[in-house]
Amino acid sequence: MNTRALLPIAAAIAATFTADVRADAVADFYKGKNIQMVVGSDAGGGYDVYARLLGRHINRFIPGNPNVVIQNMPGAGSIKATNYVYNVAAQDGTVILAPNRTPPFVQILGQPGPQFDAKKINWLGSLNNEVGVMEVWHTVPVKTVADARATQVIIGSTAPGTDSEVYPTLMNNTIGTKFKIVRGYTGATAIDLATERGEVQGQSDSFSSMSAHYPDWRQKFTVLVQLSLTKHPAMPDIPLIFDFIKADS
Repeated sequence: MNTRALLPIAAAIAATFTADVRADAVADFYKGKNIQMVVGSDAGGGYDVYARLLGRHINRFIPGNPNVVIQNMPGAGSIKATNYVYNVAAQDGTVILAPNRTPPFVQILGQPGPQFDAKKINWLGSLNNEVGVMEVWHTVPVKTVADARATQVIIGSTAPGTDSEVYPTLMNNTIGTKFKIVRGYTGATAIDLATERGEVQGQSDSFSSMSAHYPDWRQKFTVLVQLSLTKHPAMPDIPLIFDFIKADS
C-alpha cells in the first residue's frame, strides 16, 4: 500500500470535515440573530445608501442568514460611530461598522476625538472606488477654479479630518482657492439642504452621492473640479485637481 499517497487525501478529508463543523457552528450562532450595521452618517447620504444596499444582501452570504438592522449614528465624521463600535458594541461578530472614508486616517492627521486604534479594527472591505467633486450651487457666481481663487465660497463641512473639510483646505493651501469652511453638519444630505436654503454655497462631495441626490446635477450644481486620479465617465469636460498642481509648486 502506498501510504504516502493516502496521507494528502486523509488531510483533505480532515480539513473538509473541520470546515463543515466550523460552518455549522457559525450558522448555529447567527441563526435567528440580528446583525447591527452602524452607519457613521445621517440617513439618505451616500454612505447610508451603500450600507443599506449591503445590508439587504450580505445576510445571504453569512451562515445562518441573520437579519441585518441599520442604525444611523452620525457625528464627528463617523468618529462617534467608530468609537461606539470599538469600545461599547458587542465584539462577537453581531456588529458591523459602516463609516465614511476618514476614520482610518484621523490619528495620522492628528484629529482629536478618536478613541480607537485603526490598525486593530478588522476592516472588511470597500464598496466603491469613488470620485470626489467640489460642487457649488448653480446660482453662485463661481464657475471655475480660477473664480474660486478670486471669490470666497462658503463650503459646508461635517467635521475636521473628513473629506468635506480636508479637500477644500488642501485646495486653499495648494492652489489658492478661497473656500470658507462652516462645520457642524451631520452629513452630505444636511449640507445639501443647507445649500438649497442659502446657508452655504456648496461642499466637497462624492460623485455618487451628488448624482443620487440630484439626478439633474448639471442643472443644480457647478462642479469645479474632480478630486481623483482619473476622470469619471460622466464628467469628461470637468478638470482634475492635478490639472492645477505643478510638480514644482
